[in-house]
Amino acid sequence: MDLTNLEPVVGKIGEEEKLLLVCAKGKRGYLTQNKLRALGYTNTRVLEGGATFNVVRVTMPAGGTLSPAEIKRVKSLGCLQDKRTPNLFNVRVITRNGKITTEEHRTVAEAAERFGSGEITMTTRLTLEIQGVPYENIQPVIDFLAQHGLETGGTGSLVRPVVSCKGTTCQYGLIDTFALSDIIHERFYKGYHHVTLPHKFKIAVGGCPNNCGRCKGKCPFGVTEEYVSGYKIYIGGRWGKKIAHGHALEKVFTSQEEVLDVVERAILFFRDEGLTGERFADTIQRLGFDYVQNKLLHGTIEKAAILNKTVKGGATC
Repeated sequence: MDLTNLEPVVGKIGEEEKLLLVCAKGKRGYLTQNKLRALGYTNTRVLEGGATFNVVRVTMPAGGTLSPAEIKRVKSLGCLQDKRTPNLFNVRVITRNGKITTEEHRTVAEAAERFGSGEITMTTRLTLEIQGVPYENIQPVIDFLAQHGLETGGTGSLVRPVVSCKGTTCQYGLIDTFALSDIIHERFYKGYHHVTLPHKFKIAVGGCPNNCGRCKGKCPFGVTEEYVSGYKIYIGGRWGKKIAHGHALEKVFTSQEEVLDVVERAILFFRDEGLTGERFADTIQRLGFDYVQNKLLHGTIEKAAILNKTVKGGATC
């Protein structure tokens, strides 16, 4: 029932009646119980743990289990299997640097209520995950989101959704990070969406100043009178179970087009010389930073030939 409308109960079921309240995990059951108590319904009980933890039989497709091929297929759509319950999936919803409109917020919330467990999490890459979506609800939730202009994805051996800090609005931000990351997202996440890489490839945009950017023109000793405004590019940084610090390319890039060119060259280089299953940081470590930097800044990269190569991806999520 719609928790904002208790009309089906109030005035139609006696206040003394015993009511058992059941939802997926119990949270909404307790919220409803509190509302009913305020209306005089005191003889209520909530199924502890909810239906998710009490229903033994789960619905599976024909054959009883999901095949590895089917699990891989739905993963490519942004739906990751929940390790605790094989029939449930967490569905990733792409955001723009973590930004969504209030209407999109409502859409995701409704999707979680209708098709999932009612819970939503955020990933470290600022995508949203609708939790606990049964297998049979995967396509309906994808269709529902698409009807409201939202898409799922962000998995596989591909360029991943681009993120940025709030440099656009932050008092310390030196560039419009939202605008630049949106351009990179459109050109390389969407534009390269069907280009398989050796592993996932992540891009982030930061607007924090390097070399005391806020001090330009303010130093009483005049040591900052000569400076170059531009972009620094770091390659090979990684977070997670195996951490790697990014290496700064030696050049200061003074135009946005230069930045976009190097980003594309890095993606193509990784596709061409990376090995299946290794991250870009591993490729740099194996080949040497000097070699990779020289290739990105000065080397010849044959885009058409590289895109025509057959590459097997090694990402597991």
